[in-house]
Amino acid sequence: MENATCLPVPQDTLNALLDRTYARQMFPVIVYLLVLCPVGALGNLLVILVNGARRNKSSSTCFILALAGADFLISAVVVPMKVFSYYHITYTSDAWCKINPYLTTASVLSSTFLLIAITADRFYAVYWPVQYLSVK
Repeated sequence: MENATCLPVPQDTLNALLDRTYARQMFPVIVYLLVLCPVGALGNLLVILVNGARRNKSSSTCFILALAGADFLISAVVVPMKVFSYYHITYTSDAWCKINPYLTTASVLSSTFLLIAITADRFYAVYWPVQYLSVK
């Protein structure tokens, strides 16, 4: 066995090199996400403005507003944070380490639960329409 020696490279320099290499590999994903961010945020903001101005708020309208709000949070906050994390693999702040995974998990779970609630509401409206109209 030969003795292995390490190059005398500072850790910050090594981290910066690894970050740049990873960002180059993820370039197509980064471009896709940067196109998706403004389109998704603008579309969900438009849905919020149009459905929020309605006078008659049905359960479907409330569900769509909540889903658009959750998706707006994903498009405007979570996806840019993900793009930022591609350029900075090493987290430097305790707050970043806590906020980033929390927002990612909470927003995706809230969208999933809202879709399940919309599905249950639509099923109830189609399967038992008379009872659905009386409850409404």
